[in-house]
Amino acid sequence: MGQLEGRRALVTGAADGIGRAIAEAFAREGAQVLAIDVSGEKLNAAFARDAAIVPIVQDITATDAAEVLIAKSGELLCGLDILVNNAGIPGELALLEETTDV
Repeated sequence: MGQLEGRRALVTGAADGIGRAIAEAFAREGAQVLAIDVSGEKLNAAFARDAAIVPIVQDITATDAAEVLIAKSGELLCGLDILVNNAGIPGELALLEETTDV
């Protein structure tokens, strides 16, 4: 029994790098994981064989992304215990100068 047995996690930026490593580590420790990334091809290739990890293609910069992912967490995992906001794209502006305008 792993340290995260029975826990439910959502990891953004999960197609590769640190996000993928976190998703895989959580699954090894017994968590059910929603792996989120904008790159569907890489995401599905990474987790095609792991039943504990559900890949979900989602652009987290979309204005409705939080609501969509909360709904998916409830639908697929009946809740959420762990959130890892790993995804990020550096912008040209300082964080406080960013807007939601597209």
